[in-house]
Amino acid sequence: MSDPDPRPPGLAVPPGRVLDWISLDRLARRLSRAPAGVAGVAAPPGPLPPGASHRTHAERLALVPDDAGEVVERAPAGAAVLWRDPAAHGGPVLVDPGTHTHDPGAPPGAVHPAVASARSPFPSRPVVVLVQTGPGALDPRVGPLVNRLVELGVEARLAGPTVPPGPHLTRPCTPEPGALLALAADVVVPLDATADAEVRTWLAALGRPPALVEIDAHGTGAVVVGTRSAGPTAAPCARIGLDATAAQLVTLLVRISSSPPPLNGIAVAAP
Repeated sequence: MSDPDPRPPGLAVPPGRVLDWISLDRLARRLSRAPAGVAGVAAPPGPLPPGASHRTHAERLALVPDDAGEVVERAPAGAAVLWRDPAAHGGPVLVDPGTHTHDPGAPPGAVHPAVASARSPFPSRPVVVLVQTGPGALDPRVGPLVNRLVELGVEARLAGPTVPPGPHLTRPCTPEPGALLALAADVVVPLDATADAEVRTWLAALGRPPALVEIDAHGTGAVVVGTRSAGPTAAPCARIGLDATAAQLVTLLVRISSSPPPLNGIAVAAP
């Protein structure tokens, strides 16, 4: 027997769109307080800030005051709507700017430097930044890997010069040391030889450098190979294959991100 559908009966999400639970919770709260003449509450679509995931953007918007928004005659195109009457999807709707409907198939926008608002105001998930700076084409497995990690609760990001083909659950950002600071990265993964050299220079300049993880282009696993260290000669603390299972990656990345950073440039092993 299949599991019961956890969605409220009046929820209408356009095909292919994503609505995070924090936006759904807010829609329900706003609908319960809305005047009787309001038929539903809508979560409008929109672009993500550079370096954000759909989840961190929804969490950031959830801080908008509960009285924000306006009532319109029909829901915006592409918006998820929580209707008061599950059998009647129509009528005036309150558009709540504190919610967000994400379209993974829409172009995420040009690459720009990551902004601090791209990270969650509730920092409980590990942040992993995959960096490409070389001129070669991005491995086609990287985009799906970022999405897979986001779906499983890891805030993965791609920092690179171009935007790869979608779908996208995040918006890529410019590859620069500021991205690691803006996103408060726990783990950084260079994707090419040029990025490996540049990232090591970035780490040496950061007061709290993230852990360095190496890509094994031909590997299928995820293994710890050392302790956290920093600087141009830093050794990777782990190695991952782009074909590793999601469970392997999440377990490894959570373990690494919870380990202590280097103290005065000396690697400190996790207890």
